[in-house]
Amino acid sequence: DGKLQLDVMNADGSGQKNLLPHKNAFEESPRYSPDGQRIAWTSTRNKNQDIWVMNVDGSNQKPLTSDLAIDNAPTWSPDGKQIAFTSARSGNLDIWVMNADGSGQKRLTTDPKMDYWPVWSPDGKHIAFTSNRDGNYEIYLMNPDGTNQRNISRHVGNDNFATWSPDSRRLAWISNRDGEYGIYVAAIGK
Repeated sequence: DGKLQLDVMNADGSGQKNLLPHKNAFEESPRYSPDGQRIAWTSTRNKNQDIWVMNVDGSNQKPLTSDLAIDNAPTWSPDGKQIAFTSARSGNLDIWVMNADGSGQKRLTTDPKMDYWPVWSPDGKHIAFTSNRDGNYEIYLMNPDGTNQRNISRHVGNDNFATWSPDSRRLAWISNRDGEYGIYVAAIGK
């Protein structure tokens, strides 16, 4: 029917199970909690994009956000106590953070351009995100409280979708800076 659903399976592809058989909703951007016991994801089952959480077996599904604006792209803090996400509730896309139960929602970025796709560093010291505040899409870093926001990719190409190395010392992202999309890696100073 064209709707995105959320399935889990074993690493070898066996045991596939649909956890969210909602035919009238898009279910996307699933992220396991660091302890592997919960999954946060984006759902449109309430007619707009919200962040939801559930147990890994699909039980105890509940929304963490319920704003009329778009809330998506959840990412867990390494200790599992917080979730950073993208929201349009301020009129444009910004990075927000909340406690893992949905309480304490706080806006971290306030630039009038788009800030989206947050990802926590494994050591919990930084959140990387994509922004077009410099006129093109770049990878930015900030502290988990929103301070010390800085551009780390600094290129005229479009840089998107950062991911951290397990030791938090490098970031990889997709960029078209050489005319075609490729993967780029940069060391992150401590």
